[in-house]
Amino acid sequence: MPAIPLLLLAALAAVGHGLPDDRRVTLAAVGDIQLQANVRRPEDLPGGDPFAFVRDALAADLTVGNLEGPVRAPRAREARVPRGPHLFQPPDAGGLLRRAGFDLASLANNHLLDFGPASVLATLDALRRAGVEPVGAWPDPADRFRPAIRTVRGLSVGFLAYTMWLNASGDRNTVGLGHLRTDDPVAEIAALRPHVDFVVVLVHWERENDPTTYGRTRELARAMVDAGADLVLGHHPHVLKGFEWYRGALIAYSLGNFIFGPVRGPQAESAVLRVELVRRSDGSRRLGEVRAIPVVLEGPRSVPVPAEGRRRDRLLALLRRLSRPLGARVEPDGRLRPVDETGGGWLAPRLRGWLGAAPQR
Repeated sequence: MPAIPLLLLAALAAVGHGLPDDRRVTLAAVGDIQLQANVRRPEDLPGGDPFAFVRDALAADLTVGNLEGPVRAPRAREARVPRGPHLFQPPDAGGLLRRAGFDLASLANNHLLDFGPASVLATLDALRRAGVEPVGAWPDPADRFRPAIRTVRGLSVGFLAYTMWLNASGDRNTVGLGHLRTDDPVAEIAALRPHVDFVVVLVHWERENDPTTYGRTRELARAMVDAGADLVLGHHPHVLKGFEWYRGALIAYSLGNFIFGPVRGPQAESAVLRVELVRRSDGSRRLGEVRAIPVVLEGPRSVPVPAEGRRRDRLLALLRRLSRPLGARVEPDGRLRPVDETGGGWLAPRLRGWLGAAPQR
């Protein structure tokens, strides 16, 4: 048989099954999690579990979200903030997250210091005792570079987290905190890049309730990718925003609320982002299948439930409309692909990557 058809058959076999030595890890990511309202009356929840309906969507090798607000330390008082509510988590927040499948939680957000530095330390302790690794906060403010690194089946993933905002900025220097106004995320991403297979950055940024404005955030997100980030996960707007493919990396500008009750309208629209991380046998890396699973927050406790039927189609249409100007195509089944992907349809990214034509990351 001629050599060219043999090569094509080998490439198609690799597309269908992956190269024998490829290493693959699945990551599930969600947006803002604020559990206090959901556990005030646990008897109102199925099995007392606010995550009961989304366990399958969250099941992955690594699952991560943004924990909005601290576990309140005993006798901790509300910090002085210029505006907005003081948010905190129930004492068993770590256990609730771990039982739902979460492996890591970002703490770098505007509510972290709402109850002072003692509550930050209490949160770190509560998460670690439950087996959930905190990202973006640590006890010692002098210890500036604190990525979380997880290794699954020989594939290493490094996590960094930053916030653009702080409601209670007076205690900013009393604990370690990933902060866009004082840190250099681009330099830290570049420093982490040589030590892991993939870099995931969680960022608390942008304006609340604004699904379409990006300002300088898009410039910053692209700079993070240029420095070595493979996946940038945004939150804080409390509504869904678009996805962008840039140089083979994916930027999710806002995954919306995941548990943040009670909410309604656009604030009750959410998604679980599932990403396959692939390291090829030649050492090169890429994102494999990426899929958004639409979720709605239902009832007086805003419990997350996978969207079905017309609601699912409507949320995917929303994500499609928000993402297309940013260079991402949202398929009817929720898969995310670059808009400019040409030739070969669904074969293109895998086949071109196998043949070495795609950019090597």
